[in-house]
Amino acid sequence: MNNEYFDLLLKMKDKSPEPMSLFCSKSNEGGIFTPFCLLDENKVKAQPVFLYESLRDHNSEIFKGHDLRLIKMQAGLGSSVKRDDIIMKYDNRESLGSKGTDLFFPVGENNFKSVVSLQVLQANYLKNYLPFSKVKLQFLVNEETSKQVASCIDSLDTSIKKVMEPEISQNMMPTISEAGELTRERVAPAGHGFIGFREIYQALSSEADEIVCIGNGEDLNSTPDEKILAHVIKNEIPVVMITTTKTSADLKGGQMGIRKEGEHEIISIFEKAQAEESGQLEYFEKLGLREQDGESFFNTNMAIINTKPLRDAFRGLDMSFEDFIEKIAPEVIKNVKIQDGKRFTQLESALGSVLLNMNSFFIKKSGRNILHLCNVGVENRYRFFLPIKKREDYDFYLEKYKVTTPQYTLNPKG
Repeated sequence: MNNEYFDLLLKMKDKSPEPMSLFCSKSNEGGIFTPFCLLDENKVKAQPVFLYESLRDHNSEIFKGHDLRLIKMQAGLGSSVKRDDIIMKYDNRESLGSKGTDLFFPVGENNFKSVVSLQVLQANYLKNYLPFSKVKLQFLVNEETSKQVASCIDSLDTSIKKVMEPEISQNMMPTISEAGELTRERVAPAGHGFIGFREIYQALSSEADEIVCIGNGEDLNSTPDEKILAHVIKNEIPVVMITTTKTSADLKGGQMGIRKEGEHEIISIFEKAQAEESGQLEYFEKLGLREQDGESFFNTNMAIINTKPLRDAFRGLDMSFEDFIEKIAPEVIKNVKIQDGKRFTQLESALGSVLLNMNSFFIKKSGRNILHLCNVGVENRYRFFLPIKKREDYDFYLEKYKVTTPQYTLNPKG
């Protein structure tokens, strides 16, 4: 699977995405991307978007007969989060694992547990609380993080570990040298687009009927709740990306909106790099924060894949699996790194790019959106999105949040 994914990146590495600029009523009416915050209410309602705050209560019977599989991404060191003191204090080691193995939260007074351990406990709670046929948890790891993830799991009781499925391994892949040739002088995982590619591949090539939820490895709250899951099941939605209303803390992150492409209006994402290329960075950062704007939808990197509706939609296309996989190839990110004074280019892709490109293809081929957005308002943001991108984030959550049992989620203190 790793090789198929990397081969796809190699095929796409020289294909540049079409340049895209933001619509602006004053300076750029020709911009082909309009963020949701600039669409009027009726246009937003016409899109496959549902608001978390509008979801109604449900009968838990809806979960019977369905399997739930949670995937937490632990395949990177996240070295930008300084934590040597934490792992020495709570695990007495010096080598980094993933952020999920190296960051600890107290359960009760002084019983500190790693995020990975808490995610296993959380999955075990869901298995006992919701009447899914099965609830399983998998960790995405690579050779740098696998050992530490396994160590966190080994420390748990055998009965709790029954919720675990075998890990998903993301291999270290070659990079491109200064001479433009593949080399293993530097190797690196090829981005979290891998897990999106893998799960689409699995959904379409097997008969497994599952609700697959993908979330950030260091974020204890990166699991959709039962309201979202019930809505996905009831409405047979193939794919969901979870967003949250942009705040002043999100100036540099990707914003969701509508891209015009001929006669089609396609859900897409506009990133900081694109704003810089189009000379619209200041405008981009202010979008959704101005008095006249609506809500701007900020990508959380959480996704849900409902395998049976996705498989049914694919079968309606009447095309080969191989052709489909190539058509939905994600945009390639060329991540340049310097090692021993030499320049290497890592080929990567993003989870959102895989899912959005697949949806774009469905729209053009069949006129159907198979991807919906679930936007979570500011008041409920913490329930799903507490990422740790820098050490200050972790310290803030330690001070302001606590682990609530038996759910094993972070909630505000007081």
